[in-house]
Amino acid sequence: MGVLGLFALWAGRKSEVARALLFSIFFMTLWNPKILVFDTGFHLSVSATVGLIYFSDHWKRWLSRIPSRFGIRETLAMTLSAQTLALPIILLNFQRLSIISPLANLLVAPFIPLAMLFGFLAVAIGFFSNFLGLLVSYVGWFWLEIILKIVWFLQKIPGAAVEVSWFQWPFMIVYYGLCGFFLFRTSK
Repeated sequence: MGVLGLFALWAGRKSEVARALLFSIFFMTLWNPKILVFDTGFHLSVSATVGLIYFSDHWKRWLSRIPSRFGIRETLAMTLSAQTLALPIILLNFQRLSIISPLANLLVAPFIPLAMLFGFLAVAIGFFSNFLGLLVSYVGWFWLEIILKIVWFLQKIPGAAVEVSWFQWPFMIVYYGLCGFFLFRTSK
């Protein structure tokens, strides 16, 4: 779902990706209806993708003073767009707020495509040669290790995350209501 959201934003096709997302949700819940209630990963994926679709333009505008060099503005806008709607689910389920996550995403973003590429190549090559697939997988592992080291280092910073055990369902309802009101008002 996240890939669909990013691709649609890149192509400038918001309405089509919203439909594709609805179809994805529909078929996923046909396959397993329990994900609607019990799958936090599903909730996070859907909310982050909806955030990417509907909030990215707003974040790009608000971050217009951030340099666009090295994709900093774009990465930060995508991170904040996804987190805009995923935040209440994170707070409700984990009772922690990562203050440092936008910085972490900025730092790890360049390595994620490399880890994904070499992971994909390792699987594809592994169909033909176990040995070559294993060699390529070590390259993917290297990039994943860099990502983990960055995250490990950042989470050691004092105050990187704070407890929010006070966040409950009523706050979530109000938050999403305010987001919907904001989108309604800015769409006119």
